Amino acid sequence: MITFFLLFSIDRLTLAADLPPPPPRTRRFSADNGPHTLPDSISLNPQASARSGGQLSATNGLRQCKASVFEGGIRVPGFISWPAMLGNAHKRTSHISSSLDLMATLNEILGLKYPNPHWTVDSKSLLPLLDGREPLDSPRDTPIGWQYGRQVAVTNQTAGGTWKIVATPAIGQCAVMLPPYKDHQPGPFLFELDGDPTESRDLCASHTAQCDAMKQLLAEYTKGITDSAALESTCSQR
Repeated sequence: MITFFLLFSIDRLTLAADLPPPPPRTRRFSADNGPHTLPDSISLNPQASARSGGQLSATNGLRQCKASVFEGGIRVPGFISWPAMLGNAHKRTSHISSSLDLMATLNEILGLKYPNPHWTVDSKSLLPLLDGREPLDSPRDTPIGWQYGRQVAVTNQTAGGTWKIVATPAIGQCAVMLPPYKDHQPGPFLFELDGDPTESRDLCASHTAQCDAMKQLLAEYTKGITDSAALESTCSQR
């Protein structure tokens, strides 16, 4: 319903402006990541800027808020409308993706190659998912990571579950750091998101092999960030 309303509203605005009917187009939409439940000090009305209904209501039960790498700070809904490719039927996927994936997706659509293919690339093309080469229920075949300050998290969606490791998580723009974790507690913490979307059960102690594998992915992700900072800083020198 929300998807239909947004598309309908966009087209109505076009008609209200007395513009020609819009041609078939591709639209991609996602919400801003993470609500905040604290008053915004720079708002004209700080108290009114705080999300009402309480912390868990604001995140639909997910842990923490904006500026945290827990799910409440990063998980958002999204949709793609591409009638020429997808038709008009409503289709749903649990395939994890990110705004970062737009780069690889557009590159594949346009037939472009990375100028530096040996550099670390976090983006993954979604075109195989959209054109039917991959089924909609297929897991993401590459890890996806987040870093914000000292916080780092990596999610690895596999056929055997969606695993996430979190290190040094923060309270974010919430009033309370939900137990059992503490603000900037080192961790790392391991979760299986399909069965535990609220990240309530740390599985590192009981799934040591999986925890070690995710620690390795976490180390590779943070190294990629460091390498990218060094390599991309040379771009302006060319």
